Amino acid sequence: MFRFLQETGNVEELEMLRTFNVGVGFMIVVPEDHVAKALETVELAGKTCQVVGRITRGERRVHYIGKLRYAGE
Repeated sequence: MFRFLQETGNVEELEMLRTFNVGVGFMIVVPEDHVAKALETVELAGKTCQVVGRITRGERRVHYIGKLRYAGE
């Protein structure tokens, strides 16, 4: 659905990120020294997961680095 909206509406990636929840779904936020244990625990529960970012001190803004990937890509 998001790809259709982006391509049909000729919408820039940053506008897609600003406007839509582009399907991240559920997130777990843990301290950096707990990441390995969190990944292991989720995978032991039979689910897949990945690290998608980090929280740092700064301007109190979201900075997205990367490229949008839609489900199935």
